[in-house]
Amino acid sequence: MAHDQELLLYPLDTGEDPACLGCGQIMKLFSHEAREGKPDIVTFRCAQCSRSERFLCDE
Repeated sequence: MAHDQELLLYPLDTGEDPACLGCGQIMKLFSHEAREGKPDIVTFRCAQCSRSERFLCDE
């Protein structure tokens, strides 16, 4: 997969806790994966329905 296509897999992190697309509850930060030379990936998880979402973090 080309590097520019890899970046299309996850939306950009806005710095705010996202709302769960399944139940609407505010999701909490679950993990922060630092990747050398690439944008970090942050994962949020919903405490109510256990759905998770991943976002690119370029800061």
